[in-house]
Amino acid sequence: MTFQQVQKYEKGANRVGASRLNQIANVLGVSLPSLFDGAPTATADESAHSPRYLLSKPHSLRLLQGFEKIDNEGTRLALLQLVECLSQEAAHGGGKSKGAHRK
Repeated sequence: MTFQQVQKYEKGANRVGASRLNQIANVLGVSLPSLFDGAPTATADESAHSPRYLLSKPHSLRLLQGFEKIDNEGTRLALLQLVECLSQEAAHGGGKSKGAHRK
């Protein structure tokens, strides 16, 4: 994109399409509404819990894909409760250090 193109967008001579706005938001790591005047901006804490951020963590997508394959609702609920319990324990300093694995 040239400087002249940016000037045209700034002055409103050229319009920015929806797909381009989406690309801009993705590159900047912000939500699409935050690109508009008067829209609230995300705080660091909010962006750290965004779906995009969570899915960028190692193994998150694999966990979600595996969870989706479980047909039994009771099993899914039990797994969810297990994950929530483990995350609460980790938040309170319990459990093994990062990188420790059981075989």
